[in-house]
Amino acid sequence: MMKNSKFPSLQYISFSMRHAAGYTGALIFLRLAQALMPAVQILTLAGLLDRAQEAFVARKFTDALYLSIFLFVGFILLDTVLNIISSYVRMKYEIKIGMEYDRSLLMKKSRLIYYLTEDQNTQELVSRLSEESAERMAKGLQNLLDLFEYGIRIAGVAVIVLTAHVGIGLAVMAIFAIMLPVAKKCGEEDYEAYTEADKQMRKAAYLQQVLGHRDYADERKTFAYTDKINEKWELQHDKGRKMSQAVTKKNFIHIKAASMLTVMLAVSAAALLLFPLRKGMMTVGGYVSIVTAIINLTKLMSWNLAYIIEDFTVCKEYIMDLLTFWQLPEIETDEKGKIMQSSREKIEKIVFQKVSFRYPGCENYVLKDMSFTLEKGNTYAIVGENGAGKTTLIKLLLGLYREYEGEIYINGREIRQIGESELFSYFSVAYQHFPRYEMSLRDNLVLGRADARGVSDEEIRKWVGLLGLTDCVKRLPAGLDTEIGRLEEAGQDLSGGEWQRVAVARALLVDGPIQIMDEPTAALDPIHESELFEKLISGETGDLHILITHRLGGIRNASEILVVQDGRIGECGTHEELLQKHGLYAEMFEKQKRWYV
Repeated sequence: MMKNSKFPSLQYISFSMRHAAGYTGALIFLRLAQALMPAVQILTLAGLLDRAQEAFVARKFTDALYLSIFLFVGFILLDTVLNIISSYVRMKYEIKIGMEYDRSLLMKKSRLIYYLTEDQNTQELVSRLSEESAERMAKGLQNLLDLFEYGIRIAGVAVIVLTAHVGIGLAVMAIFAIMLPVAKKCGEEDYEAYTEADKQMRKAAYLQQVLGHRDYADERKTFAYTDKINEKWELQHDKGRKMSQAVTKKNFIHIKAASMLTVMLAVSAAALLLFPLRKGMMTVGGYVSIVTAIINLTKLMSWNLAYIIEDFTVCKEYIMDLLTFWQLPEIETDEKGKIMQSSREKIEKIVFQKVSFRYPGCENYVLKDMSFTLEKGNTYAIVGENGAGKTTLIKLLLGLYREYEGEIYINGREIRQIGESELFSYFSVAYQHFPRYEMSLRDNLVLGRADARGVSDEEIRKWVGLLGLTDCVKRLPAGLDTEIGRLEEAGQDLSGGEWQRVAVARALLVDGPIQIMDEPTAALDPIHESELFEKLISGETGDLHILITHRLGGIRNASEILVVQDGRIGECGTHEELLQKHGLYAEMFEKQKRWYV
């Protein structure tokens, strides 16, 4: 977990020290050693040149020259070895920290409270953080170390130059002062452009998925809309690219202009140093080594340093986004950091009391003064036309949204007073838009169980049989251990109805006291739909069952049917009672009954 601080960029060091302390410490030490190399080079090169000049005048090799050659060659070998070791340690560090950062980012995403998954700003934030996430944390630390190294290099050269000429030493420091604000401004503009471009690229990525994903293949071929989608993708991608390109071009001009100025300063410094050389205030070796160091440093500062400082601004903006993300509210977990699983507490009663709700940012209420009671041992069907508020009602019961008016009680406790993790542990839920997990059938079925490895084949086959999946399992080459979907080459795909039955079985295996099935038969034909409803209504598991559907043929034996109409409970009663009322339910059933006759 990261905390806000006055120096957000230091979070790169903090995270690295927590998750890769050895590699991080080694990198810092190696960078410090490499940062001192330019100053050492000036001294060793100056000594070598001066001793070489003396040997040339004396026309013989001296011990001092041999020592200077030895020191200079030793310097080159040391610099080479440091670079090799640094590259190796950096590679190991990047692998380690990339895995740890991806893991922490993934865990945080998985624990965000529900309403944030539907918030556009949050999704854009997550998208920015996920871009090259494995490299991001490593890049941040490397950027700080680059600045650290360059700062010491500049300081070391400046100190040596100051001893020869105060004005030239100050000029070297001025070069850095010129590049700093230009690069900082470029970095801010670059990240701002990246943020805006990312919004466009997300839309382009979605269109790319439509063009390539097999779920869209049938319609893509039938309606021949590939060219239209491709055109939209190109326009969207081009829009994002142009945003980034415009800022890159502008920043390139700024940095190049500042680079030209630093080159002019370096040339001027070399010319001015001729005066102390002429007056004998420095040796030829000292002059050559200092000028060489200034030229090398100028090359670095005229391009590398500018982008390093620019990257620093980008990295700072990224870590600010990360800190914002890290502070987003998340579901509660137990002391071991794991989400609590199904509760063994018996459910006696659920009460909705004058509940009204509207989605964040919307003016219209989806639910209005809704009141009803559900009691243990019963199966309730919640029906209504599309958009009536059936699924919203369940989202409130699950605590996915807590900003509602009125009260919702489970066993006399208002659910806003129950921790999210505890609340979730009361439910087994099969959602209307169920995911298709491309893994083994066994893993699909036990995914919601805390004790997944301990679930026996006997228990799995019980639910497989109950939901009519026995023939499906027999058909699969490796039975329950067959990979389903198309992710693996040998994967076996299932029909839509089979996928839905797997989703329902997965929910029932969780075995929570409150079982909720949201449109559990949407992919089934009327015959199999009736069979599944019969099995669900039989109430073999759980204390209380809730079926949400707009298909009425299979719910005739439900204990009570609640008809949601315009955000309220318009009617309630048994199947026969509602038919006698000749209201919305009777009208809906009349239109559907030919499906079941």
